[in-house]
Amino acid sequence: LESGVEQHVILTAVGQDAYMWRGKVIEADTLLEAGRPIVVYDSLSVREGVTLSMAAGVQLYFHDGANLWVHGRIVAEGTVDRPVVFRGDRTDRMFDYLPYDNTPSRWGGIRLKATSTDNRLNHVDIHSASYGIACDSSSTDVMKLTLENSVIHNVGGEGLGLYHCRASVGNTQISNTLGHCVAVVGGWAEFVHCTLAQFYPWDATRGDALYLANKWLALDYPLQHAHFLNCLVTGYADNVVTGNLEDENKDVDYYFGNCVLRTVEAEDDAARFVGVVYEKKGEEGTGQEQFRLFDTDNYLYDFRLKDISVARGKGSTEWAARYPTDRYGIDRLTEPTPDAGCYEFVPEE
Repeated sequence: LESGVEQHVILTAVGQDAYMWRGKVIEADTLLEAGRPIVVYDSLSVREGVTLSMAAGVQLYFHDGANLWVHGRIVAEGTVDRPVVFRGDRTDRMFDYLPYDNTPSRWGGIRLKATSTDNRLNHVDIHSASYGIACDSSSTDVMKLTLENSVIHNVGGEGLGLYHCRASVGNTQISNTLGHCVAVVGGWAEFVHCTLAQFYPWDATRGDALYLANKWLALDYPLQHAHFLNCLVTGYADNVVTGNLEDENKDVDYYFGNCVLRTVEAEDDAARFVGVVYEKKGEEGTGQEQFRLFDTDNYLYDFRLKDISVARGKGSTEWAARYPTDRYGIDRLTEPTPDAGCYEFVPEE
């Protein structure tokens, strides 16, 4: 009120009840139950020797720059309808059509430190981070990460980085990353019925869908086992499967069985590429055309298959027996041969 003039400003605010954790350290075995979401500031740490378990429906909202540092172990057991969600804490919009939750680098990511082993994530949703899951080097004699029925999507770095460790990934979608969707540098890794889709829309200098290497920063990391079975690996570029493999010492074991790959056909290495279909740019049912929803105006994606997809029926029943249903619980074994990737085709309603 000044000089007899009144001004009125109407403020509208929306809030959600939540737990606020600031620099929280998990120092004893802990189980998180679904209920109020947890907002994490200044990162969340799990001590060495300690297990943080998360039940179906748990939601962790990370503030800008906050990470999950795991020196011990995390176990997340979500379901199709109630995944465990790791996301940023901004619930507002950058523009009317664009929620911040649909943009990358809203928070840090999940880092499994050298002392961390036997991490198990089932039906988790990790999105809009600066990176997805980074696995530091550790003994390949013990499983570092089992990731199943999950999604890592729209991150500003690598989706899944495996650096000389042991990991098993199944029925999982890793998509739209500024870095590589998956980077395997040495160690032991197996991927069964996974969809690796590199269509990152925010920067044309994006990485590849899959990167394999046995050297990193001039150091040797033997690639003991990198097998990809019934997988769909695609993207914008003509070749989205690359790497840095030096085979002089023969410490290289990689294999693609019944996969659909967007890469150059391996004519001189047939023993490592068995039952593989090579995507070719411009052919019907390849690249982005094979997916249900590909809306680059609103940054909305659904990587389930259309009927025309080249991945239809390209999998092997042998590998499908390990995951008889897809990420949404659709039976894979009703058709003579399953589809490649983490989604089995079903007609749209």
